[in-house]
Amino acid sequence: LFNSGCIPLEKIQSVRQATYPPIGSRPAMDLNGLEIRYESGRKIFISPESREVFIATLSEKNPNIKI
Repeated sequence: LFNSGCIPLEKIQSVRQATYPPIGSRPAMDLNGLEIRYESGRKIFISPESREVFIATLSEKNPNIKI
């Protein structure tokens, strides 16, 4: 099962490039993507179409996010 929803920008603490093994559940098909940490240590793995554009957009909208 996949969760759908959104994470408010002000809740995002950090974003980093990550590689995940092909086990478990994750809402991304690609094994290379981004790990987003938000709230109190929660994290999610995503694989946006363009990592660079996604990170630049996040940084522009919330400069407090640690990249």
